[in-house]
Amino acid sequence: MRLGTKIQLRRAAANALIERGFEVEERSGQGIPSGGRLIARPAKGPALEVAVRIIPSRSLGFSRAGDGAFRTLKSVQLILAVVRDHEGAGDFAVLAFEAKTLVRCYSKALEQLENAGRSPDLDVPIFIPVDEKSKKNVGHNIAGLKKLALWSSRIDTKQLEDQRLDKDTETFIERVKREFAERNEVDASKVIVEFRIVS
Repeated sequence: MRLGTKIQLRRAAANALIERGFEVEERSGQGIPSGGRLIARPAKGPALEVAVRIIPSRSLGFSRAGDGAFRTLKSVQLILAVVRDHEGAGDFAVLAFEAKTLVRCYSKALEQLENAGRSPDLDVPIFIPVDEKSKKNVGHNIAGLKKLALWSSRIDTKQLEDQRLDKDTETFIERVKREFAERNEVDASKVIVEFRIVS
């Protein structure tokens, strides 16, 4: 999956939140890919910290921090997982999960791995299939994350194509900034473009 497509999918995931009435702001930071972290503000109630994960296979994985807590899950309230949609070629689905629900699932998976003598190192992700049945052996029997989703949204190929067309209206400088930001997985607002002519 190309980097440009990943960024488009993250934008589409953010749009899924907007369609549900959230105000969405991108959170930037070191090591965070463009669109990978969001702040979602509902009409009522506190803002939510959101992580967007693009998963090319249909298994979602999280590694652990030094204290044993699952990375990402310990610092957000909502996970948006973008997976290929089985129903349409080239289409994708956004699955929204409460982080605390996923923590319970991954803790059970870790317990099963430990009981089987297969406890992974902290930096090795534990994977759980989105579907009830998986072609991949993940070392435990926890599966079917899809059924735990709070909601789901479909991203069709036309949405992704519309994003590409929007880019055609960019100025030259905007395009240079965007492409440089995408390649380095940072927000375009952090990029300064300066040209010099050497004689």
